[in-house]
Amino acid sequence: ENGKVLSTFVPVGLRILLRAAKHVIPRSTFLGVDCRLKSGKGGFLQMKSPFPVSMLRSLLKKAPDVAKTGGRRMRMQMDKRPTLASWPKRVYAWEELPEPFHPALREWKESGMPPGNVTYIPQVSQKSREPEYAAAWWGKQVLIQTAQRDQVDTISLDADRVHLCSYQVQLLRCLVELGIEGGKRAVFSYNKVKEEQLRPVLNLALGNTADFVFPTEHPQTMELQKLLKDSYAMYNLSKLCYRFGTRLLDFLWLRGRDRNLFRKVDPEYWIGATERGLTAISYDRYGTRTVWLRWKNLTRLSMEGSGRSRYIRITSVQGMAVEFPVLEEQAGTGALFLERVERLRMQELSV
Repeated sequence: ENGKVLSTFVPVGLRILLRAAKHVIPRSTFLGVDCRLKSGKGGFLQMKSPFPVSMLRSLLKKAPDVAKTGGRRMRMQMDKRPTLASWPKRVYAWEELPEPFHPALREWKESGMPPGNVTYIPQVSQKSREPEYAAAWWGKQVLIQTAQRDQVDTISLDADRVHLCSYQVQLLRCLVELGIEGGKRAVFSYNKVKEEQLRPVLNLALGNTADFVFPTEHPQTMELQKLLKDSYAMYNLSKLCYRFGTRLLDFLWLRGRDRNLFRKVDPEYWIGATERGLTAISYDRYGTRTVWLRWKNLTRLSMEGSGRSRYIRITSVQGMAVEFPVLEEQAGTGALFLERVERLRMQELSV
């Protein structure tokens, strides 16, 4: 059997690579493989391998589902559920909600809350250790339940208890983190395609009505028109500040410098002040993060460090901080912005 060879098909797209290797290495073999090309059927090339048939068949059979870890063989389970299985689901009948989430909702159910106010977020298919969630709202209250390892954690909150709200988007994955009084946090993630179902929860956490629809257009000012010219992406992302106020009073836009082999787009940062507080946005090729912070929950807004280590730091009453790097040539503009924001903060708090 060792005298036999196994023909392996190679796509036509590799023709250039194989021919280049043939010219560079003046042999008939390349990396131990016979590189003499033969015509194949269906637009493929055949490449002969000198390895025994039994060895190759064994590897091909075991490779998909066997991994060696510490000398032990671990069979990796494949999740064959459809993608939709992990998407958020609006509950239309109480029977659709898993039983562990029912006890915390009993009082709201008895007071008349419809099942449509509940969104069930199943466990992500590809990550078996991730939790699953149930997010519900009734009146001005929000209830976040997290189920993991046969335990359900429940957090009830309203806008007055939320000190800081963080909203991250990476491709289709959204992650919401709510900093709550007492040092607690409520965290849940979901697929952005179904974000509309969870919009009432985010609206109430930010102090809006459940059906609030924030403006999608900036006023026509010289500063915003310059931002549109400098960064179309940040111009549109900055509209998220209207989830946290109706008037944009001032803003600062910073373009970072972080280009290398893997990062071909410079990161960008934006801080906007409305009548209700600050909106801080960071953006790069991997995703965006938006943080909303009320004036009364802001303890410090400062520029720290020096040289290449200079940054703007936004600190909440709980000690949670957001930091944006500042380049040397941006230090003066950043310092003036911080002075203006401090005056705005004192003015808004005195109303």
